[in-house]
Amino acid sequence: MSNINVEQLEKLLAEGKQEEVKNLLQDYLSQDLSEADKGSTYLNLASIYMQVVNKFNKRYLDSLNNAIEAIKDINREGQVIDDKAALSIARAKIKAS
Repeated sequence: MSNINVEQLEKLLAEGKQEEVKNLLQDYLSQDLSEADKGSTYLNLASIYMQVVNKFNKRYLDSLNNAIEAIKDINREGQVIDDKAALSIARAKIKAS
């Protein structure tokens, strides 16, 4: 029983090459398997699936965290501008009095 190339599978999935992913999995599953190998084959596929899903989820989470940090930076800059504007208004009121 040959093993599936997880890195190749991830690369194909990331590139959106679904037909090639399908062919890779079909080749893997079309092997002659003894009853003893069937369980390990399905476990191997479940493991591969979890690895791929976890990598995609981590990338998604990293992107979300980067977006959150960018929004926090914008909010901080906005607060600085608001503070300067409030200070400028206060100074103008004092000068006007």
